[in-house]
Amino acid sequence: MQGKFGSSWGFEVMLDPAKAITPQTSNTDGKVLQDLAITFLGLKGHEFSLGQKKIYLSEEGVRSSSELWFGERAMATRAFSDTRQTGFFYRGDLSEMFTLYSAITNGTPANTTSGTNDTVMYTGRLDFKPMKGLNVGVSGLDGNIGGGASHLNSNRFAAHAKYGGYDVPGSRLWLEAEYLNAQDEQVNGTKLNRWGWYASALYIVGQNIQIGFRYDVLNNNKDVDGNTNRMYTTGLHWLPLWKNVNVKLEWYNVHQDGRKVNGVSAQSYNEILLAAQAAF
Repeated sequence: MQGKFGSSWGFEVMLDPAKAITPQTSNTDGKVLQDLAITFLGLKGHEFSLGQKKIYLSEEGVRSSSELWFGERAMATRAFSDTRQTGFFYRGDLSEMFTLYSAITNGTPANTTSGTNDTVMYTGRLDFKPMKGLNVGVSGLDGNIGGGASHLNSNRFAAHAKYGGYDVPGSRLWLEAEYLNAQDEQVNGTKLNRWGWYASALYIVGQNIQIGFRYDVLNNNKDVDGNTNRMYTTGLHWLPLWKNVNVKLEWYNVHQDGRKVNGVSAQSYNEILLAAQAAF
């Protein structure tokens, strides 16, 4: 739910009742409270928010669930972004073609307390829109993550290119590709280097039927062989009321290096997803 009070102030709150209610000290995202922020809107084209929101890393990771092209986010965006923290957030239109996002947050997972108050995370994103429907941009993150005495450093980079989507009414062809890279400091002083990318293509047939394909790769440790996951996604979507009402039927073919079932190698498996969503 979001709204305005007066001419210069706005608010947003998001609750997810499907989340498990876990102790506040848990580092998981199993909390009913997701977003909670107040925003100053008094300067045209600029928004200044204080509260708990998604940090501005990647394009798909920040996107609302109601605007996802497939039933699930890509493996890379689930691993490296799609994260909420508490702090100060800014979004501003620098011109008709450029939009800047920036955030200074506490580096700790959403809805958790920390014994320290000196962990700081910086996130930034710049979008370039040279023509209607096309969005090309980069984003990055740097800072201390997780809280505690260790103050481990995290450094992440993402680049995206997107054409079409729910925010471009009338667009039939949707294309998107995104690359993400992460370097996370470990307690022993080493760095865990990971990367991932995906490419998506969707096309609307007739009035409200959409077919889609996505190829998705995630490497969980580029310094060690045998840590790559690959996913092929095929989707058939019914969009009777655009993003407000949609039904998705999808098939996932997953290859996971080293996966075993009952001690037997089973690196490939299949999943079928049926999802229905209404937004209002």
